[in-house]
Amino acid sequence: DGKVDIIIGTHALLSRNIAFKNLKLLIIDEEHKFGVRAKEKIKKIKENIDVISLTATPIPRTLNAALSQIKDLSIIETPPAHRKSIVTRVLKWDSDIIKDAINREVNRGGQIYCVHNEIKTMDKIIEKIKLLDLKIKIGKIHGQLDNKLIESEMNKFLNKEYDLLICTSIIESGLDIANVNTIIINNSNKFGLSQLHQIRGRVGRTSRQAYAYLIIPEKSMITQDAQKRLEAIDSVNSLGGGLEIATHDLEIRGAGEILGEEQSGQIYEVGYAMFTDLLNKSIKLLKTGKSEIELNDVEIDINKSCLIPSDYMNDIYTRLKYYKKISLCNNIDEINTVKDEMIDIFGPIPGFLNNLFILTTLKLKIRNKNIKYMKIINEDIKIEINNFEKIKASNIIENAKNNNIKVNRNNLIDFKIDDVDFENQSQEISNIINKLF
Repeated sequence: DGKVDIIIGTHALLSRNIAFKNLKLLIIDEEHKFGVRAKEKIKKIKENIDVISLTATPIPRTLNAALSQIKDLSIIETPPAHRKSIVTRVLKWDSDIIKDAINREVNRGGQIYCVHNEIKTMDKIIEKIKLLDLKIKIGKIHGQLDNKLIESEMNKFLNKEYDLLICTSIIESGLDIANVNTIIINNSNKFGLSQLHQIRGRVGRTSRQAYAYLIIPEKSMITQDAQKRLEAIDSVNSLGGGLEIATHDLEIRGAGEILGEEQSGQIYEVGYAMFTDLLNKSIKLLKTGKSEIELNDVEIDINKSCLIPSDYMNDIYTRLKYYKKISLCNNIDEINTVKDEMIDIFGPIPGFLNNLFILTTLKLKIRNKNIKYMKIINEDIKIEINNFEKIKASNIIENAKNNNIKVNRNNLIDFKIDDVDFENQSQEISNIINKLF
């Protein structure tokens, strides 16, 4: 009826039975917890309202929408005062290390979470911890217990009646117990990347140093994607690293569908660079009403390898970042800046990468020259023209004899440059094109 100004609730607020008198603002907390159905309902009620979504670890589709400017992105990276990064270790179950970790926490008056996400085998883990011969009190909670019992056990833990709490991922969000600063996550390879980050974030809520132990089985039992997730969580220890975690998640799982139901995946069908390029062009067209032609949007086929070798730059995420940097260069100075940066960090430029820089330089030199497509096969050069009428016949006649230029039907120009050095060849191609156009 409009008598209440602000209403706070769960997914129940998205029910069909609820109608709002004058809804103007929707705030979604823990956005990554909402599924596709809930988000489709949000789309229906939010046509004429402002929406703020809050999340430490956006799902790939949400992050991609933000990076593609479909949504505005605001990042809070400043941690609370005196907060420390969580010390994270990925290891197989080691009784000595686990015993030391529990002892250290108990001796400084703290408590421990032990996350084990299989209810059937929880008692086995309890027995395993008891075999460490530690004089500690152990509690247990999971989602199949009665709500009152869960509340009772959590209150006992909160009142320090238990030193260690065995639990499932039920503790993932909403809990903030300052005295708990060590967490042991068993079978961590079975958790998603965002989920691991959220669970790890249950400790280290004060100025006290926190520790996270991610327990894994034998490496042969871990999938390749699980290995990537663990490497990502291990590498991101910075406070406010949720966005970096989510970016790794986007890389591992794919960007998802902007309009469909898939919240991850799809990226491998077209490749990330092309996906974001097409998306950005569509967004610019919708915003301005004009279809922008990229300045260096000349397609060049070449029978030479032009790439960043994996043995020069191991991390695929870093390679993607530098491919993007190189493709965004608008002049020779910017190319030289990127080249100097790579030499400074990774060492001398290898041959294949140098080819990529030469190719990018050539694209910059021939942009806005009415060229649609170029093919370079050894000494043979073929060029397809956008509009043949823009070429002056006198220019072709003047240069045809010197460079053996042939003008064919279908807007094609052929010529040869017999030089094995790619840099010299590309310079000569640029010179000829500048004479013709």
